[in-house]
Amino acid sequence: MGTQPPVLIGEMPGFDITSRPHLALTGPTGRRIAALAGVSWEEYVSTDRRNVFDAPVENWLPAQARKNAEVMDLNNRHVVFLGDKVASAFGVKTWKNYEWNEFRGGFAARAPHPSGRNRLLNSTVERAVFGAFMRKVIRGE
Repeated sequence: MGTQPPVLIGEMPGFDITSRPHLALTGPTGRRIAALAGVSWEEYVSTDRRNVFDAPVENWLPAQARKNAEVMDLNNRHVVFLGDKVASAFGVKTWKNYEWNEFRGGFAARAPHPSGRNRLLNSTVERAVFGAFMRKVIRGE
C-alpha cells in the first residue's frame, strides 16, 4: 500500500476527545475495529485516523461535511471511508463496500461504520468480512 500508513476516516470524535484530532477513532469504535481485525492496539494506532468533523455535532451537517472532506489532504493515499455519512461527504456513497477505487491519485474504499449500532455488523459473516478487510488495510497487505 505504499510507505505512508492507510487513512481511516470516521464521522466525528466522541465528546471525551474533542479538540484532540490525533486521537480520532481511538475510543470504543477504534477498539472495535482493532478487535474485529484481529490486530494489536499498536498496529491499529499506527494508522492515520481522522474524522470528517474535529468536534462532535448534534446533527450531521451534510454541506459542512462535504466542505471538510474537500480540504482534507488525501492525495496519493490509501483511504477507507467508514460508513454512509462519511462516504457521502466524499462523494463516494455509491461505491460498494470493500472495493478499491481510484481516488485523488491513490486508492480508496468504503466500509460499514464500525459502531455497535450498525445492524449490518450484527451479522457474523459481515463482521468476518469487515475484520479481514480491515486487517489487510491496517497491515498494508
